[in-house]
Order: sequence, then structure tokens, then C-alpha cells
Amino acid sequence: RPWRDSDVPRIVEACSDERTQFWLGQMPSPYTESDARTWLEHLAENRATGQSVCWAVVEPEQDDVALAAVNYFDLVPEVECEVGYWAHPAARGRGVVGAALQLVLAHAFAPVAEGGLGRHRLQIGTAWGNAASRHVAERAGFALVGHFHADGIVGDGELDDGAWYELLR
Repeated sequence: RPWRDSDVPRIVEACSDERTQFWLGQMPSPYTESDARTWLEHLAENRATGQSVCWAVVEPEQDDVALAAVNYFDLVPEVECEVGYWAHPAARGRGVVGAALQLVLAHAFAPVAEGGLGRHRLQIGTAWGNAASRHVAERAGFALVGHFHADGIVGDGELDDGAWYELLR
């Protein structure tokens, strides 16, 4: 479902988590309610302009408990886009992101005439050292296509190599 203002406390919890803070190294720290509201505004603007779509992954029986985020971004090209995700600490290790990713992939590859994006190629970029994120990508069928040195910022401004994956329709 789309993210809502009522999700702000869960967003703050997830984005304040030490592991999330490390792997998303450019995230504000400390992460505040104001940061979460700014992020929600950014999501709404990008969705309205067709640049990205981000969904809240929620507990099946508790629509108000956000567990993760899964999104498309860089939607401008007609052929490809990038997929991203993060998980609330309470959702880690439960297959939540992997299950949501399968729905997103089906939508991305479905023809436009059927309500999908009609994409031919998807990519995922993650820090080389982020074993959990790499596992999600590999389990979803993405193939490692590149190991880029000093590709992104993690931790306290440190550079980590990047792992880049692709999946073709």
C-alpha cells in the first residue's frame, strides 16, 4: 500500500536502527519525525512526476504496522529501472522483503496494457558488504553483473564497494 502519515513512527524506528543507518550511510542521523515527513513528501512528489513508486509493506492482518519499503526509481527510461528496499528491524529474517519484491517484479515486467510497467530489465545496487541486501537480490533471481570499487557511502562517511545486479524479463 502507499505510505501514510500514520507510518511516521515506524519509519523513524526503521531509519534510526543502527544497521539501517550503516548501510544507508547518507541518511540523517539522528533520524527524526521531520525527516520521515520530508521523505514522505519526496515520495509523493516523485510518484506524481512519474520518477518513482514506493510502497509500504505491512503486516497482512495489521495494515497499520509497516514492515518494509520496496520501490522503483529512475523510471524515466522506457526499458529499465532500479529496485530498492529496506526492512524494519522487526521484519528482518522473515522473508518479508523477498515476498514483496516478487510482487514488484511481476508488476514491473507485466505489459503496460495489463497495468504493469512493461520493463525489460531491472537493476539493484547495494553495498558490497551488505550481505542481507545481496541475499534478497540473489534469491529473487538477480544476477551479479558488477563489483564497483568505492561505489557508495556507508557508516560514518566511509566508502564501500558496490554490488550491482540485473534481472531481465
